[in-house]
Amino acid sequence: MSQVSRSAGLDPLQKLFGKRAGDAALVEFCRSLHHLLDAGLTMVQALKQLGQSGPLALRAASKRMARAVAEGDTLYDAMEAEQPLFPALMVSLCGAGEQTGRLVEVLGELERYFELRRQLRARLRSQLIWPIVQFTIAVVVISILIMLRAVLPHIPDVTLFDLKGFTGVLSFWIALAIIIGLPILFLKYGRRAAENSSAFDALMLQVPMLGSVPRDFALSRFAAGLAMAQEAGMPILPALRVSLEATGNQAFAQSFKKAAEAIRRGESLTDALRTTALFPREFLAIMETAEVSGSVAEVMQKQAEHYFDRAARGLSFWMQVLGWIVWGSIAAMIIFAIFKLYLSIFGIYGQTMREFGL
Repeated sequence: MSQVSRSAGLDPLQKLFGKRAGDAALVEFCRSLHHLLDAGLTMVQALKQLGQSGPLALRAASKRMARAVAEGDTLYDAMEAEQPLFPALMVSLCGAGEQTGRLVEVLGELERYFELRRQLRARLRSQLIWPIVQFTIAVVVISILIMLRAVLPHIPDVTLFDLKGFTGVLSFWIALAIIIGLPILFLKYGRRAAENSSAFDALMLQVPMLGSVPRDFALSRFAAGLAMAQEAGMPILPALRVSLEATGNQAFAQSFKKAAEAIRRGESLTDALRTTALFPREFLAIMETAEVSGSVAEVMQKQAEHYFDRAARGLSFWMQVLGWIVWGSIAAMIIFAIFKLYLSIFGIYGQTMREFGL
């Protein structure tokens, strides 16, 4: 079955809201399929085995793919039909590996790539734990103060909106859910549907200091994608396309047209990337050296690890900054509450003294 017919049959809502496989499941899937094929099993046998004992999240898909391949489809076609369960980069590279006879090697590279991504997300979650704990404590303290204001009106209003009692707590929680939930929903689903999400991603790359983190993540993913594409034996234009899409950044992904035009004019890959104005000079210098020496795959694999580490360090710094901001906000609210409480007590004390003529 052709790629066009497969893609045309995908429900747009499925693309937007469909379930995506987790990195741990993808690592296990690539590792198991790599070993099964390397052991001499046919593709149908390997997929059937994964349907029985593979990662739980991908067992049903493995069974469907086994039936599709048994009926004459390629692995690429079968995986494409399961979109968005499998990442586009994985589908494209597996297709290239099939065509060049290097599928086993490609699966090994994909295993390392998804393991790297899994480690990144695990590090991100660990860095977020303390700011989330601090924020939760702040919400609990404010909620208690709002609830107590219903019976103790002299407790200062730390929200500035005169919230009190159960309805006040409920209003506070709803406001938090809107303020925090809407940006999260936009980042998760809105950017997938937005036709001009590249403008947002490009803007984020230009934010002073903060923009270096998404840029380094994008460069790490691009380098890893290009290394795998080179190992799979993909032609330069398809390799460039899937590598730019692998960044997860629409500003990079939509720069493919400009870079492709430069390559068609006979320019080198380094010069083509330079036309996008997205790659730093140090990255381009290393790419140029790798092209001259004919070691693009090896050098890009090292660059993927380098930019991953650099992005992780930057992320760690900003998570610490976030923790300081949360802690500072809590401290400010406590100081504000103490100040208002002091003024309230001082006012009551002054009024009492005047009543007694003192």
